[in-house]
Amino acid sequence: MSSLPFPFVTVAVLTPLIAIVVLRLTGAKAARLVAALAALVALASSTAALVAVTTGGGVALGDAWSAGLLDADSLNVLPLVLFAGLALVTVLVAPKRDIGLRELSALLVVLSATLATYATDNLVLLFVAWTVSVVPFVTNWLPAQNTDAGDRGRVLAGIALIGSVVFLGAAIALMSGAAGGADSTTAGRWAFALLMVAVALRKGVFPMHSWVACAFDRGPLLLVTLLVNVHIGAFVVLRVAIPRLPEVAREAFPLLTDLALFTALLGALAALAEKRPRRIIGMVIISQAACILAGIESASVAGVGGAMVLWMVVAVASTGLLAVHRAIEVRFGNLTRAEGYQGLAARAPRLAVFWVLFALALVGLPGTLGFCAEDLLLHGALETHPFIGLALPAATGLNAFLLLRLFTRIFLGKRLVGLPKVDALPRERWALTAVVLFLIIGGVAPSVIVKVQAPAAERVLSLLDGIGPQRARR
Repeated sequence: MSSLPFPFVTVAVLTPLIAIVVLRLTGAKAARLVAALAALVALASSTAALVAVTTGGGVALGDAWSAGLLDADSLNVLPLVLFAGLALVTVLVAPKRDIGLRELSALLVVLSATLATYATDNLVLLFVAWTVSVVPFVTNWLPAQNTDAGDRGRVLAGIALIGSVVFLGAAIALMSGAAGGADSTTAGRWAFALLMVAVALRKGVFPMHSWVACAFDRGPLLLVTLLVNVHIGAFVVLRVAIPRLPEVAREAFPLLTDLALFTALLGALAALAEKRPRRIIGMVIISQAACILAGIESASVAGVGGAMVLWMVVAVASTGLLAVHRAIEVRFGNLTRAEGYQGLAARAPRLAVFWVLFALALVGLPGTLGFCAEDLLLHGALETHPFIGLALPAATGLNAFLLLRLFTRIFLGKRLVGLPKVDALPRERWALTAVVLFLIIGGVAPSVIVKVQAPAAERVLSLLDGIGPQRARR
Protein backbone atom coordinates (compact mmCIF):
# COMPACT_ATOMS: atom_id res chain seq x y z
CA MET A 1 0.00 0.00 0.00
CA SER A 2 1.27 3.46 -0.86
CA SER A 3 1.62 6.02 1.90
CA LEU A 4 0.39 9.53 2.44
CA PRO A 5 3.05 12.20 1.87
CA PHE A 6 2.58 13.20 5.53
CA PRO A 7 0.83 11.40 8.42
CA PHE A 8 -2.30 13.52 8.07
CA VAL A 9 -4.66 10.94 9.56
CA THR A 10 -2.55 10.41 12.69
CA VAL A 11 -2.38 14.18 13.20
CA ALA A 12 -6.16 14.46 12.82
CA VAL A 13 -6.79 11.69 15.36
CA LEU A 14 -4.23 12.77 17.97
CA THR A 15 -4.71 16.55 17.91
CA PRO A 16 -8.05 16.50 19.80
CA LEU A 17 -6.50 14.33 22.52
CA ILE A 18 -3.60 16.75 22.90
CA ALA A 19 -6.08 19.60 23.06
CA ILE A 20 -7.79 17.98 26.07
CA VAL A 21 -4.52 18.25 28.01
CA VAL A 22 -4.12 21.86 26.89
CA LEU A 23 -7.67 22.60 28.04
CA ARG A 24 -6.83 21.43 31.53
CA LEU A 25 -3.75 23.64 31.60
CA THR A 26 -5.28 26.83 30.18
CA GLY A 27 -8.64 26.70 31.98
CA ALA A 28 -12.04 27.92 30.89
CA LYS A 29 -11.05 31.31 29.49
CA ALA A 30 -9.37 29.93 26.39
CA ALA A 31 -11.46 26.75 26.17
CA ARG A 32 -13.40 27.63 23.02
CA LEU A 33 -10.25 28.81 21.24
CA VAL A 34 -8.28 25.66 22.09
CA ALA A 35 -11.10 23.35 20.99
CA ALA A 36 -11.68 25.34 17.80
CA LEU A 37 -7.97 25.19 16.89
CA ALA A 38 -7.90 21.43 17.52
CA ALA A 39 -10.94 20.89 15.29
CA LEU A 40 -9.42 23.19 12.66
CA VAL A 41 -6.17 21.20 12.62
CA ALA A 42 -8.16 17.96 12.31
CA LEU A 43 -10.15 19.50 9.46
CA ALA A 44 -7.04 20.71 7.63
CA SER A 45 -5.29 17.35 8.04
CA SER A 46 -8.35 15.45 6.83
CA THR A 47 -8.69 17.78 3.86
CA ALA A 48 -5.05 17.19 2.95
CA ALA A 49 -5.70 13.43 3.08
CA LEU A 50 -8.74 13.96 0.83
CA VAL A 51 -6.60 15.80 -1.72
CA ALA A 52 -3.95 13.07 -1.62
CA VAL A 53 -6.50 10.30 -2.17
CA THR A 54 -8.33 12.21 -4.93
CA THR A 55 -5.17 13.02 -6.86
CA GLY A 56 -4.05 9.42 -6.40
CA GLY A 57 -7.09 8.02 -8.17
CA GLY A 58 -9.02 6.96 -5.07
CA VAL A 59 -6.60 4.25 -3.95
CA ALA A 60 -6.00 3.56 -0.28
CA LEU A 61 -3.03 5.40 1.21
CA GLY A 62 -1.49 4.27 4.47
CA ASP A 63 -0.40 6.52 7.32
CA ALA A 64 3.27 6.00 8.05
CA TRP A 65 3.04 6.94 11.74
CA SER A 66 0.22 4.55 12.57
CA ALA A 67 2.03 1.23 12.08
CA GLY A 68 -0.59 0.19 9.53
CA LEU A 69 -3.57 0.90 11.77
CA LEU A 70 -4.85 3.99 9.94
CA ASP A 71 -5.32 4.80 6.26
CA ALA A 72 -7.23 7.08 3.93
CA ASP A 73 -9.24 5.95 0.91
CA SER A 74 -12.24 7.00 -1.17
CA LEU A 75 -14.62 5.56 1.43
CA ASN A 76 -13.43 7.38 4.53
CA VAL A 77 -11.84 10.67 3.41
CA LEU A 78 -15.10 12.58 2.99
CA PRO A 79 -16.46 11.37 6.37
CA LEU A 80 -13.16 12.43 7.96
CA VAL A 81 -13.42 15.94 6.51
CA LEU A 82 -17.14 16.15 7.19
CA PHE A 83 -17.00 15.20 10.86
CA ALA A 84 -14.02 17.43 11.63
CA GLY A 85 -15.90 20.30 9.99
CA LEU A 86 -19.04 19.57 12.00
CA ALA A 87 -17.03 19.53 15.22
CA LEU A 88 -15.55 22.92 14.33
CA VAL A 89 -18.98 24.39 13.58
CA THR A 90 -20.32 22.99 16.86
CA VAL A 91 -17.52 24.64 18.85
CA LEU A 92 -18.09 27.98 17.13
CA VAL A 93 -21.87 28.13 17.47
CA ALA A 94 -22.27 26.55 20.92
CA PRO A 95 -23.66 28.94 23.57
CA LYS A 96 -21.34 29.84 26.42
CA ARG A 97 -23.27 27.73 28.89
CA ASP A 98 -22.64 24.64 26.70
CA ILE A 99 -18.85 24.90 26.40
CA GLY A 100 -17.50 24.19 29.84
CA LEU A 101 -14.39 22.08 30.22
CA ARG A 102 -16.45 18.91 30.58
CA GLU A 103 -18.48 19.53 27.43
CA LEU A 104 -15.49 20.50 25.29
CA SER A 105 -13.44 17.57 26.57
CA ALA A 106 -16.30 15.24 25.67
CA LEU A 107 -16.54 16.80 22.20
CA LEU A 108 -12.82 16.31 21.60
CA VAL A 109 -12.99 12.69 22.78
CA VAL A 110 -15.86 12.01 20.39
CA LEU A 111 -13.98 13.75 17.56
CA SER A 112 -10.77 11.75 18.05
CA ALA A 113 -12.56 8.42 18.49
CA THR A 114 -14.80 8.99 15.48
CA LEU A 115 -11.91 9.90 13.19
CA ALA A 116 -10.06 6.78 14.35
CA THR A 117 -13.15 4.65 13.66
CA TYR A 118 -13.41 6.02 10.13
CA ALA A 119 -9.71 5.60 9.39
CA THR A 120 -9.03 2.05 10.55
CA ASP A 121 -9.44 -1.40 9.02
CA ASN A 122 -8.22 -3.02 12.23
CA LEU A 123 -11.16 -4.58 14.04
CA VAL A 124 -9.63 -4.21 17.51
CA LEU A 125 -8.94 -0.49 17.02
CA LEU A 126 -12.41 -0.04 15.55
CA PHE A 127 -13.93 -1.63 18.65
CA VAL A 128 -11.83 0.53 20.99
CA ALA A 129 -12.66 3.73 19.10
CA TRP A 130 -16.39 2.87 18.95
CA THR A 131 -16.35 2.24 22.72
CA VAL A 132 -14.48 5.44 23.57
CA SER A 133 -16.87 7.53 21.48
CA VAL A 134 -19.86 6.53 23.64
CA VAL A 135 -18.17 6.91 27.05
CA PRO A 136 -19.30 10.53 27.63
CA PHE A 137 -22.92 9.54 27.00
CA VAL A 138 -23.13 6.48 29.25
CA THR A 139 -21.50 8.06 32.30
CA ASN A 140 -22.23 11.12 34.43
CA TRP A 141 -19.74 13.10 32.37
CA LEU A 142 -22.34 15.37 30.74
CA PRO A 143 -25.18 17.24 32.48
CA ALA A 144 -28.79 17.11 31.32
CA GLN A 145 -30.32 20.17 29.65
CA ASN A 146 -34.01 19.27 29.94
CA THR A 147 -34.40 17.89 33.45
CA ASP A 148 -38.20 17.90 33.08
CA ALA A 149 -37.82 15.12 30.52
CA GLY A 150 -36.91 12.75 33.35
CA ASP A 151 -34.21 10.08 33.38
CA ARG A 152 -35.74 7.93 30.65
CA GLY A 153 -33.54 9.41 27.94
CA ARG A 154 -30.33 8.80 29.87
CA VAL A 155 -31.32 5.25 30.74
CA LEU A 156 -32.40 4.33 27.22
CA ALA A 157 -29.31 5.91 25.67
CA GLY A 158 -27.08 4.07 28.12
CA ILE A 159 -28.71 0.72 27.40
CA ALA A 160 -28.57 1.21 23.63
CA LEU A 161 -24.99 2.45 23.48
CA ILE A 162 -23.58 -0.09 25.93
CA GLY A 163 -25.52 -2.79 24.10
CA SER A 164 -23.99 -1.70 20.81
CA VAL A 165 -20.52 -2.07 22.31
CA VAL A 166 -21.30 -5.56 23.62
CA PHE A 167 -22.77 -6.82 20.34
CA LEU A 168 -19.96 -5.26 18.31
CA GLY A 169 -17.39 -6.96 20.51
CA ALA A 170 -19.12 -10.32 20.09
CA ALA A 171 -19.28 -9.88 16.31
CA ILE A 172 -15.60 -8.96 16.10
CA ALA A 173 -14.68 -11.93 18.26
CA LEU A 174 -16.42 -14.25 15.81
CA MET A 175 -14.95 -12.57 12.73
CA SER A 176 -11.43 -12.63 14.12
CA GLY A 177 -11.69 -16.29 15.07
CA ALA A 178 -11.51 -15.70 18.81
CA ALA A 179 -14.62 -17.80 19.31
CA GLY A 180 -13.52 -20.55 16.95
CA GLY A 181 -14.92 -21.61 13.61
CA ALA A 182 -14.91 -18.10 12.19
CA ASP A 183 -14.68 -19.37 8.62
CA SER A 184 -17.81 -21.46 8.77
CA THR A 185 -21.09 -20.29 7.30
CA THR A 186 -22.86 -20.53 10.64
CA ALA A 187 -20.25 -18.43 12.44
CA GLY A 188 -20.35 -15.88 9.63
CA ARG A 189 -24.11 -15.57 9.90
CA TRP A 190 -23.92 -15.16 13.66
CA ALA A 191 -21.21 -12.54 13.30
CA PHE A 192 -23.28 -10.64 10.75
CA ALA A 193 -26.39 -10.82 12.93
CA LEU A 194 -24.52 -9.53 15.98
CA LEU A 195 -22.97 -6.76 13.90
CA MET A 196 -26.36 -5.67 12.57
CA VAL A 197 -27.78 -5.56 16.10
CA ALA A 198 -24.89 -3.31 17.11
CA VAL A 199 -25.56 -1.10 14.08
CA ALA A 200 -29.30 -0.95 14.81
CA LEU A 201 -28.67 0.00 18.44
CA ARG A 202 -26.15 2.70 17.59
CA LYS A 203 -28.06 4.11 14.63
CA GLY A 204 -31.56 3.91 16.09
CA VAL A 205 -33.17 1.47 13.66
CA PHE A 206 -36.54 -0.02 14.66
CA PRO A 207 -37.13 -1.40 17.27
CA MET A 208 -34.15 0.39 18.90
CA HIS A 209 -35.13 3.89 17.70
CA SER A 210 -36.72 5.53 20.72
CA TRP A 211 -33.47 6.22 22.59
CA VAL A 212 -32.39 8.75 19.95
CA ALA A 213 -35.45 10.96 20.42
CA CYS A 214 -35.13 10.66 24.21
CA ALA A 215 -31.44 11.59 24.07
CA PHE A 216 -32.23 14.66 21.96
CA ASP A 217 -34.96 15.66 24.41
CA ARG A 218 -32.94 15.39 27.60
CA GLY A 219 -29.23 15.38 26.80
CA PRO A 220 -26.75 18.07 25.75
CA LEU A 221 -28.27 18.84 22.37
CA LEU A 222 -25.20 19.70 20.30
CA LEU A 223 -23.12 16.79 21.61
CA VAL A 224 -25.96 14.33 21.05
CA THR A 225 -26.22 15.71 17.52
CA LEU A 226 -22.54 14.97 16.94
CA LEU A 227 -22.93 11.45 18.29
CA VAL A 228 -25.90 10.70 16.03
CA ASN A 229 -24.29 12.32 12.99
CA VAL A 230 -21.32 10.00 13.13
CA HIS A 231 -23.57 7.52 11.25
CA ILE A 232 -21.03 4.92 12.26
CA GLY A 233 -23.58 2.16 11.75
CA ALA A 234 -23.80 2.84 8.01
CA PHE A 235 -20.04 3.15 7.82
CA VAL A 236 -19.45 -0.19 9.55
CA VAL A 237 -21.79 -1.85 7.05
CA LEU A 238 -19.59 -0.49 4.25
CA ARG A 239 -16.24 -1.01 5.95
CA VAL A 240 -16.75 -4.30 7.79
CA ALA A 241 -19.97 -6.17 6.98
CA ILE A 242 -19.79 -6.16 3.18
CA PRO A 243 -16.03 -6.71 2.69
CA ARG A 244 -15.70 -9.44 5.33
CA LEU A 245 -19.09 -11.17 5.02
CA PRO A 246 -20.33 -10.50 1.46
CA GLU A 247 -22.27 -13.75 1.05
CA VAL A 248 -24.18 -13.30 4.29
CA ALA A 249 -24.81 -9.64 3.46
CA ARG A 250 -26.21 -10.67 0.09
CA GLU A 251 -28.73 -12.91 1.81
CA ALA A 252 -29.70 -10.50 4.59
CA PHE A 253 -29.89 -7.15 2.79
CA PRO A 254 -33.45 -7.55 1.43
CA LEU A 255 -34.80 -7.89 4.97
CA LEU A 256 -32.58 -5.12 6.31
CA THR A 257 -33.66 -2.76 3.55
CA ASP A 258 -37.31 -3.34 4.42
CA LEU A 259 -36.51 -2.72 8.09
CA ALA A 260 -34.72 0.54 7.26
CA LEU A 261 -37.64 1.74 5.12
CA PHE A 262 -40.09 0.82 7.87
CA THR A 263 -37.98 2.86 10.32
CA ALA A 264 -38.11 5.83 7.94
CA LEU A 265 -41.92 5.69 7.82
CA LEU A 266 -42.30 4.93 11.52
CA GLY A 267 -40.10 7.86 12.52
CA ALA A 268 -42.16 10.28 10.43
CA LEU A 269 -45.47 8.90 11.72
CA ALA A 270 -44.32 8.86 15.35
CA ALA A 271 -43.26 12.50 15.11
CA LEU A 272 -46.85 13.45 14.25
CA ALA A 273 -47.85 12.62 17.83
CA GLU A 274 -44.96 14.46 19.46
CA LYS A 275 -45.31 17.88 21.08
CA ARG A 276 -41.77 18.56 22.25
CA PRO A 277 -39.65 20.25 19.53
CA ARG A 278 -36.46 18.33 20.32
CA ARG A 279 -38.26 15.00 20.04
CA ILE A 280 -39.92 16.04 16.77
CA ILE A 281 -36.59 16.98 15.22
CA GLY A 282 -34.99 13.82 16.60
CA MET A 283 -37.66 11.58 15.02
CA VAL A 284 -37.29 13.40 11.70
CA ILE A 285 -33.52 12.80 11.79
CA ILE A 286 -34.11 9.10 12.57
CA SER A 287 -36.46 8.89 9.60
CA GLN A 288 -34.11 10.60 7.16
CA ALA A 289 -31.05 8.71 8.38
CA ALA A 290 -32.78 5.34 7.99
CA CYS A 291 -32.86 5.95 4.24
CA ILE A 292 -29.05 5.89 4.26
CA LEU A 293 -29.04 2.20 5.17
CA ALA A 294 -31.73 1.48 2.59
CA GLY A 295 -29.58 3.05 -0.12
CA ILE A 296 -26.46 1.18 0.91
CA GLU A 297 -28.36 -2.09 0.82
CA SER A 298 -29.87 -1.35 -2.62
CA ALA A 299 -26.82 -2.83 -4.39
CA SER A 300 -26.75 -0.25 -7.19
CA VAL A 301 -24.03 2.31 -7.86
CA ALA A 302 -26.54 5.16 -7.86
CA GLY A 303 -28.24 3.90 -4.70
CA VAL A 304 -25.01 3.47 -2.75
CA GLY A 305 -23.69 6.80 -4.04
CA GLY A 306 -26.96 8.52 -3.15
CA ALA A 307 -26.86 7.02 0.34
CA MET A 308 -23.33 8.31 0.90
CA VAL A 309 -24.34 11.81 -0.24
CA LEU A 310 -27.49 11.68 1.90
CA TRP A 311 -25.23 10.77 4.83
CA MET A 312 -23.49 14.14 4.37
CA VAL A 313 -26.77 16.02 3.98
CA VAL A 314 -28.35 14.60 7.13
CA ALA A 315 -25.21 15.25 9.15
CA VAL A 316 -24.67 18.82 7.94
CA ALA A 317 -28.29 20.00 7.82
CA SER A 318 -29.25 18.52 11.18
CA THR A 319 -26.18 19.99 12.85
CA GLY A 320 -27.07 23.43 11.53
CA LEU A 321 -30.75 23.02 12.43
CA LEU A 322 -30.12 21.93 16.00
CA ALA A 323 -27.40 24.55 16.51
CA VAL A 324 -29.98 27.22 15.63
CA HIS A 325 -32.61 25.52 17.79
CA ARG A 326 -30.26 25.49 20.77
CA ALA A 327 -29.51 29.19 20.23
CA ILE A 328 -33.25 29.90 20.33
CA GLU A 329 -33.62 27.90 23.54
CA VAL A 330 -30.81 29.80 25.25
CA ARG A 331 -32.12 33.21 24.22
CA PHE A 332 -35.84 32.77 24.76
CA GLY A 333 -36.23 29.90 27.19
CA ASN A 334 -36.44 26.15 26.72
CA LEU A 335 -39.28 25.41 24.30
CA THR A 336 -40.28 22.16 25.92
CA ARG A 337 -43.57 22.03 24.01
CA ALA A 338 -44.54 23.12 20.52
CA GLU A 339 -48.03 24.32 21.44
CA GLY A 340 -49.13 27.81 20.43
CA TYR A 341 -47.36 30.33 18.25
CA GLN A 342 -44.27 31.93 19.73
CA GLY A 343 -43.67 34.66 17.12
CA LEU A 344 -39.90 34.55 17.59
CA ALA A 345 -39.07 35.52 13.99
CA ALA A 346 -39.64 39.17 14.96
CA ARG A 347 -37.01 38.83 17.69
CA ALA A 348 -34.45 36.72 15.81
CA PRO A 349 -35.06 36.98 12.04
CA ARG A 350 -31.64 35.67 11.00
CA LEU A 351 -32.00 32.61 13.20
CA ALA A 352 -35.46 32.02 11.76
CA VAL A 353 -34.06 32.06 8.21
CA PHE A 354 -31.22 29.71 9.13
CA TRP A 355 -33.68 27.35 10.87
CA VAL A 356 -36.01 27.00 7.89
CA LEU A 357 -33.13 26.68 5.38
CA PHE A 358 -31.56 23.81 7.30
CA ALA A 359 -34.94 22.15 7.84
CA LEU A 360 -35.80 22.25 4.15
CA ALA A 361 -32.34 21.10 3.08
CA LEU A 362 -32.72 18.12 5.43
CA VAL A 363 -35.85 17.01 3.54
CA GLY A 364 -34.51 17.62 0.03
CA LEU A 365 -35.28 21.24 -0.90
CA PRO A 366 -34.59 21.69 -4.66
CA GLY A 367 -31.38 23.62 -5.18
CA THR A 368 -29.66 22.02 -2.18
CA LEU A 369 -27.51 18.93 -1.86
CA GLY A 370 -30.40 17.20 -0.12
CA PHE A 371 -32.47 17.22 -3.31
CA CYS A 372 -29.61 15.68 -5.30
CA ALA A 373 -29.00 13.02 -2.66
CA GLU A 374 -32.62 11.91 -2.49
CA ASP A 375 -33.02 11.98 -6.26
CA LEU A 376 -29.90 9.84 -6.72
CA LEU A 377 -30.93 7.48 -3.94
CA LEU A 378 -34.46 7.10 -5.28
CA HIS A 379 -33.47 6.38 -8.88
CA GLY A 380 -30.67 4.04 -7.85
CA ALA A 381 -32.64 2.07 -5.30
CA LEU A 382 -35.70 1.71 -7.55
CA GLU A 383 -33.64 -0.58 -9.77
CA THR A 384 -33.50 -3.24 -7.07
CA HIS A 385 -36.10 -2.32 -4.47
CA PRO A 386 -39.35 -0.85 -5.92
CA PHE A 387 -40.88 -0.37 -2.46
CA ILE A 388 -38.51 2.52 -1.83
CA GLY A 389 -40.40 4.46 -4.51
CA LEU A 390 -43.34 4.60 -2.11
CA ALA A 391 -41.64 4.69 1.27
CA LEU A 392 -39.01 7.35 0.64
CA PRO A 393 -41.30 10.06 -0.84
CA ALA A 394 -43.95 9.38 1.82
CA ALA A 395 -41.47 9.65 4.69
CA THR A 396 -39.81 12.72 3.21
CA GLY A 397 -43.15 14.44 2.63
CA LEU A 398 -44.24 13.80 6.21
CA ASN A 399 -40.92 15.05 7.55
CA ALA A 400 -41.21 18.25 5.51
CA PHE A 401 -44.71 18.84 6.90
CA LEU A 402 -43.52 18.25 10.47
CA LEU A 403 -40.61 20.66 10.22
CA LEU A 404 -42.66 23.40 8.55
CA ARG A 405 -45.38 23.02 11.18
CA LEU A 406 -42.78 23.29 13.92
CA PHE A 407 -41.27 26.35 12.23
CA THR A 408 -44.63 28.13 12.18
CA ARG A 409 -45.23 27.43 15.86
CA ILE A 410 -41.82 28.63 16.98
CA PHE A 411 -41.22 31.60 14.70
CA LEU A 412 -44.58 32.80 13.34
CA GLY A 413 -47.64 34.24 15.00
CA LYS A 414 -48.28 37.33 17.09
CA ARG A 415 -45.22 39.15 18.41
CA LEU A 416 -44.74 38.48 22.12
CA VAL A 417 -44.22 41.43 24.44
CA GLY A 418 -41.28 41.54 26.82
CA LEU A 419 -38.89 39.24 24.96
CA PRO A 420 -35.45 40.63 24.07
CA LYS A 421 -34.37 41.02 20.44
CA VAL A 422 -31.25 38.86 20.34
CA ASP A 423 -30.36 37.62 16.88
CA ALA A 424 -27.46 35.50 15.61
CA LEU A 425 -24.04 36.60 16.87
CA PRO A 426 -21.20 37.22 14.37
CA ARG A 427 -19.45 33.91 15.11
CA GLU A 428 -22.77 32.11 14.66
CA ARG A 429 -23.56 33.91 11.42
CA TRP A 430 -20.20 33.08 9.84
CA ALA A 431 -20.28 29.40 10.85
CA LEU A 432 -23.92 28.86 9.87
CA THR A 433 -23.47 30.72 6.58
CA ALA A 434 -20.59 28.38 5.71
CA VAL A 435 -22.88 25.40 6.35
CA VAL A 436 -25.63 26.89 4.16
CA LEU A 437 -23.14 27.56 1.36
CA PHE A 438 -21.95 23.95 1.51
CA LEU A 439 -25.50 22.69 1.07
CA ILE A 440 -26.29 25.11 -1.76
CA ILE A 441 -22.99 24.78 -3.65
CA GLY A 442 -23.24 21.02 -3.26
CA GLY A 443 -26.72 21.17 -4.75
CA VAL A 444 -25.50 23.22 -7.71
CA ALA A 445 -22.45 21.04 -8.39
CA PRO A 446 -23.08 17.62 -6.78
CA SER A 447 -20.86 15.85 -9.30
CA VAL A 448 -17.75 16.89 -7.37
CA ILE A 449 -18.88 15.01 -4.25
CA VAL A 450 -20.26 12.06 -6.19
CA LYS A 451 -17.01 11.73 -8.14
CA VAL A 452 -14.94 11.48 -4.95
CA GLN A 453 -17.16 8.72 -3.56
CA ALA A 454 -17.73 6.85 -6.82
CA PRO A 455 -14.73 4.48 -6.40
CA ALA A 456 -16.01 3.47 -2.97
CA ALA A 457 -19.55 2.87 -4.28
CA GLU A 458 -18.23 0.78 -7.15
CA ARG A 459 -16.04 -1.26 -4.82
CA VAL A 460 -18.97 -1.98 -2.51
CA LEU A 461 -21.13 -3.01 -5.45
CA SER A 462 -18.43 -5.31 -6.81
CA LEU A 463 -18.41 -7.17 -3.49
CA LEU A 464 -22.17 -7.63 -3.74
CA ASP A 465 -22.12 -8.74 -7.36
CA GLY A 466 -25.15 -10.91 -8.03
CA ILE A 467 -27.47 -9.40 -5.43
CA GLY A 468 -29.39 -7.36 -8.00
CA PRO A 469 -31.01 -10.28 -9.84
CA GLN A 470 -31.97 -11.91 -6.56
CA ARG A 471 -33.77 -8.81 -5.35
CA ALA A 472 -35.41 -8.19 -8.70
CA ARG A 473 -37.12 -11.55 -8.34
CA ARG A 474 -38.64 -10.68 -4.96
